[in-house]
Amino acid sequence: MSGSKQVNILFGPPNYDKERIVLSFFFNLPGMHVVCGGTTSNVVAKYLDKEIDIELTYVRKDIPPVGKLEGVDLVTEGILTLTRVNEMLESKESPGADGASLICQAMLSANKVTFLCGVLTPEKEKLLDKITSSLRLSEKKTTVIWASAL
Repeated sequence: MSGSKQVNILFGPPNYDKERIVLSFFFNLPGMHVVCGGTTSNVVAKYLDKEIDIELTYVRKDIPPVGKLEGVDLVTEGILTLTRVNEMLESKESPGADGASLICQAMLSANKVTFLCGVLTPEKEKLLDKITSSLRLSEKKTTVIWASAL
């Protein structure tokens, strides 16, 4: 598929007994790799045997700063950041430079968005449903893969 762009988002930590399988699957997906959530980021850092470097500068006071982790294109906090992503998708707001905006820009410029989801609370599952619905309305090919199915 010429000119296609894929964004892969890991949201929610996988169960401990599936970490290696899930993360190997995630990093073998083509395209951009985004990791959302503090616990999830720590699991990925351990898997990659790398340190997370958290930016201390807030671009927006209501959105936690992004992190940097070698081997990952974007590392963000989870629920606050993705709640803001959902708001931006629903309102068609122009993205800025914070973590939520970076995720939104990546998703809107992609042909395909894949969410690989570990353990999520019911609140996070509802948020995921809202985001994927908005993306599908924008005619983005959107896939949700549950880590428990791997």
